[in-house]
Amino acid sequence: MLMNVNPVPVTTPVDENDPNHTPIQIIRYKREPNMIRNIRCITLDVMGTVINISESVSKTYSEGAKWAGLDVRFDKDKLEVEFTRAFRRHMKIYPGFKDGAKEWWRRTVRETFQNGGVVFENEEDFEVTYRRIYQHYATINAYFVYSDVIPFIKWCNSKGIVLGIISNCSSRVPDETLPQTGLSQHFRFFTVAGEVGVNKPDPLIFQSALSSANHWVPDCKPEHILHIGDNHKTDFVGATNSGFNALCLDRSDEFIPKKLHINSLMDAIPLIDV
Repeated sequence: MLMNVNPVPVTTPVDENDPNHTPIQIIRYKREPNMIRNIRCITLDVMGTVINISESVSKTYSEGAKWAGLDVRFDKDKLEVEFTRAFRRHMKIYPGFKDGAKEWWRRTVRETFQNGGVVFENEEDFEVTYRRIYQHYATINAYFVYSDVIPFIKWCNSKGIVLGIISNCSSRVPDETLPQTGLSQHFRFFTVAGEVGVNKPDPLIFQSALSSANHWVPDCKPEHILHIGDNHKTDFVGATNSGFNALCLDRSDEFIPKKLHINSLMDAIPLIDV
């Protein structure tokens, strides 16, 4: 839809160990971009696209326990794995931060510690630790902004493209986190799971974003919107299934032909025809 991926044979020098001196042919992939036309609005995911956490989950959790005066020891790698499992499980069974963000994260942190082999002697020890962790993620020190975000925003502004957010986060991100980064002023609307009540790739969250976009871009249709995010299923598939244009942002800098993607927000610019 957005890029043609064609195999291109490349002939390399002969292998000196080959007695027949046969040239080696390797099939590489070449991306041929198709322009994404008539874009009037671009929506971005948040975590992994605009910002990310500045330190590992295991370090933050460990520091939270130390602050609470606890001598907590655990396998850091295991805790990272258990956090990912707990996060994904709770996103599935408690979509849209059901029961509120603080309770949602309390469940996630508790399960992460439990499955990571950490046992608290009493509930108060856990609650003090959890509060410190929750407070940490409310501060600007917990995050960093990717270096390509500001240049990309400036380019969008120069083209008169309206910017919005579509994210599987709670309202705490647009109301507290993004304002601390100084980025919130650049986005005209924020469509987040914690307010819509569903997670991407549910069509409802994209429909809600389209409705918000129409406040700023009269008669805006799905084909006028380009969504960019770092998750192939929730961002790329979710957006395209709702009629949006989409690009998958893969910051690993590894090209995977079957997963049409860009490696930087700046890579999107040559593909957009406004």
